Amino acid sequence: MALPVRPADLVLAFAGLLGPAILWYGRPSGWEASTLAFFFVAATPLAFRWAEARLESRVAGVVADLFPGVAFLVLYSQLGPLCDLLHPTLADARLQQIDRFLFGVQPSVWLEPHLRPWMNDVLMACYASYFLWPVLVGVYFIRRHDDLAFDRWAASVTIFSVLNFVCYLLVPAIGPRFELAGAFHGPIVGLLWAGRLAEAFRHSPFLRDCFPSGHTALTLMVLWETRRRIRPFFWVVLPIGLGLITATVACRFHYGIDLVCAVPLAAVALWLGDQAIHAFPERLVLWRVVEPSAERR
Repeated sequence: MALPVRPADLVLAFAGLLGPAILWYGRPSGWEASTLAFFFVAATPLAFRWAEARLESRVAGVVADLFPGVAFLVLYSQLGPLCDLLHPTLADARLQQIDRFLFGVQPSVWLEPHLRPWMNDVLMACYASYFLWPVLVGVYFIRRHDDLAFDRWAASVTIFSVLNFVCYLLVPAIGPRFELAGAFHGPIVGLLWAGRLAEAFRHSPFLRDCFPSGHTALTLMVLWETRRRIRPFFWVVLPIGLGLITATVACRFHYGIDLVCAVPLAAVALWLGDQAIHAFPERLVLWRVVEPSAERR
């Protein structure tokens, strides 16, 4: 029996094993739960690939295909102990200095008086739709049975997630909504949901997630992929994507430099995803077990 895996599975396995190795070395507070979560991310896609091959289960294969979305949330929720160990000092002051040098102002503070409550509602709705678009792109490729395009997209998104998390750990920052709170005239106000969503996002399991803007990078990747391969969908995503990117600063989540550095992150992730598929145009067989009955035949 062969165990065919995809590049995204290998990226998750690597990240899921590297995290516990670092945590075991330093053992910061909360390292036990984080270690279990990392092992879960490493083992789950391989377990479903085994079920797909052994039981010839299409459902197991689809679950493994979509698992990177779950892995993203699991890893994100467990970055705290790693960040405490690797870089406990916040980088907000340096990022603010860079913004002053590049723009002459703090962009989120400068934008505040130009925004109206209905604008905040629209921008927050765009921001909250972040997870929807990359999943829809993947589902589109699955429904079309375009395995090569899906593998490329899944690899790119998985590589992006790992690289983005590494950046969070190396340059931890909590953003203008906390560090520049005194510079705003008050909390974000909307006609419908902006205020409630802004408050909900303050309770994220990991708040040192500013640099670079993952929302911006992944949205740029979605726009690039849909423009290349799903042109009608591109025109649907474009206005929402632009609103989402604007919201990262306007809704006080990110500094301007976070958006600037999201561009090379997106480009590198897409390029590495392409390279992974060029290296493994078909599923990589992780191991092969010959059944005894097959040997006798």
